[in-house]
Amino acid sequence: MSEDKKEYDNTPVVSQQPPGSLLKELGYQKNPDGDLFHYYTEVFQEGNAEVDEVEAYEYAEQIRRNMMAMTPEKKVKERVAKQLRKIDAYFFYPATGGYGRSGVPDIVGCYKGMFFSIECKAGKNTPTPLQRHELHRIRLAEGLALVVNEENMDSVADLLELPWKET
Repeated sequence: MSEDKKEYDNTPVVSQQPPGSLLKELGYQKNPDGDLFHYYTEVFQEGNAEVDEVEAYEYAEQIRRNMMAMTPEKKVKERVAKQLRKIDAYFFYPATGGYGRSGVPDIVGCYKGMFFSIECKAGKNTPTPLQRHELHRIRLAEGLALVVNEENMDSVADLLELPWKET
């Protein structure tokens, strides 16, 4: 049996059951976290009109699990990414293990023709010497290198709008 099929072997076959009973059969509880769970379900359904209630609840459940397991640094990364999506910036998380290079910032991207990099830190933590070196190299190449923590994580979009270069 292939790896792909194993995941779905225990999924019940459903005919015309109402969504509530199907969710119960699949092991989901409605609104386990109250309004937050309901909110994520609605958000998912708004952006995906063809999605049924089960898929929406699966999405919301995944969000709930991810939020519970989120480290403080991951929360900073998520808040930063949300702002970058909102302003339609191009960005990605570079691979650092195996094929990547150590010390590279957590988020790298481009906004309005400007290269930027963001090192995310939990609390008041600071970059390691290797990370500081990489940020310095980016600044030397006239890129924007930011260190973002829980205190300034909501100001990233505003920082990217500032005129960093003289034209």
